[in-house]
Amino acid sequence: MRLLAAYLILLVHVMDTSIANVALLSVTNNLMIDAYDGYWMITAFGVGMATAIPFVPRVVDWLGAATTLTLVLGLSILSIALCGVADSFALLVLSRLLQGVTSGGVALLMQKLMMNYAGPERRAYALALWTSAITISPVFGPFIGAFVISFLDWHWLFLGQVPILVGAAMVIHDEFALTPSNPEKAPSLVSLCCFGGAMLCMEMVLREILTTEYRAPWAPLPWAGGTIVLLAQSWLRQRRTKSTLFDWQLLRNSAYLSYMLSASILSAITLCTSVVYTMWLQVVLQLGVLDVAKVLAAGSLIAGGLTALIGCIKNKRWLPLIVTAGMACQITSFFLVTRLTTEVSLSDLALPRIVAGFGVALCSPLGYLSVSELEANRVLAANSLGMFVRTMCANILVPFGSEGLGRLALLVGALALADGFGVRHDGAYDLGMARQLHGVLATLSATVALHVIYWIAIAVQCLLLLLLLRRNVWHLVVSRTGRLAQ
Repeated sequence: MRLLAAYLILLVHVMDTSIANVALLSVTNNLMIDAYDGYWMITAFGVGMATAIPFVPRVVDWLGAATTLTLVLGLSILSIALCGVADSFALLVLSRLLQGVTSGGVALLMQKLMMNYAGPERRAYALALWTSAITISPVFGPFIGAFVISFLDWHWLFLGQVPILVGAAMVIHDEFALTPSNPEKAPSLVSLCCFGGAMLCMEMVLREILTTEYRAPWAPLPWAGGTIVLLAQSWLRQRRTKSTLFDWQLLRNSAYLSYMLSASILSAITLCTSVVYTMWLQVVLQLGVLDVAKVLAAGSLIAGGLTALIGCIKNKRWLPLIVTAGMACQITSFFLVTRLTTEVSLSDLALPRIVAGFGVALCSPLGYLSVSELEANRVLAANSLGMFVRTMCANILVPFGSEGLGRLALLVGALALADGFGVRHDGAYDLGMARQLHGVLATLSATVALHVIYWIAIAVQCLLLLLLLRRNVWHLVVSRTGRLAQ
């Protein structure tokens, strides 16, 4: 029961990276902002999580695991409640930033808690469960969000989480405590603020690069300079206190490096494409939220159910082959999206998500494979580094995906106009015809932009698949050669 409660707390927190995707249009319409600016609701959460993750192990050394869990879970419930009552976009973004900071701590601490509940003999199962929650969240979150939005206001996306978290916290209440701190191991608050400011400046660089239509070409430079200065200040503070944000020695382990990078990039691509696909369904095809929920439902349920079964596999030699099959499914799902047009049925729209559900579930062992060769006392540090890389990849790709959909649509529309769209046979420009066909042009342009984004995702996925195949084949050859030599 306690293992289930810990898993539920973890799932709710990591699902917040994607649960708001389907609510973007509802939130932006309600708060009267541009639809393509709504991704800040997602990015703020990612910035907060990326800032908190490196400092969580050091805060645990300072306050202890029980005190840290008590504080971050309490603040997390408070920030979720603030998101639920937010009446302005600024308050919502700030609340999401605080929610990301606390969720990063909860996600890492739940991993250790789940391993304690499972016991040493079921350590692999606990790690598989922890990884599955992070892996299935990009596909399961939008489905939950669409279901809630279909019947309730978007505020209930957040308010509905509060009783769930409070109930689960009551089950594991014996893990909470307020113990005395160890002042000698206190992390540098200045270093934390500088690092968080650097992450925010980095997002502003992306923002300025992607929205330069009415800005000077040099607009991103001040933010880039701020990123460099703040990162340098954070590094100097760490050097002065003789501490580091991450255990960089982990990168010398080839298995950890390859599987961690693959999991991070794969998770970021899944989240980015999910955001873009959901925006296309709502903005371009004008689907209602209930229809969007139907499109996302089957793939989400498949990902959730199959991931739990894969976690029970005892013969771990099959896991690399399972991951390879999962990446092939992901590539297939992306290809199916590139074949979609504006005249399709709900079943045609749901098919790519169903295939993606199988792909996400089959790729869930990546997290376990990345730490399978590490000592137990290094798993927390390894997951801290892995989650940071995963979050940063998502923070970079999601703005490019959401803004890129709009920018590519404008570019395709401009090319169509330059090619004679709205021009009569006699060569005269017909303004009435252009206005009449403007909706058709916008729809087709956004669909072409969607296809371009998914073709890029296919190329990256194919590259990852080839790199993993190369590593697995090489590892197999080396192991067989060693056995023959013996």
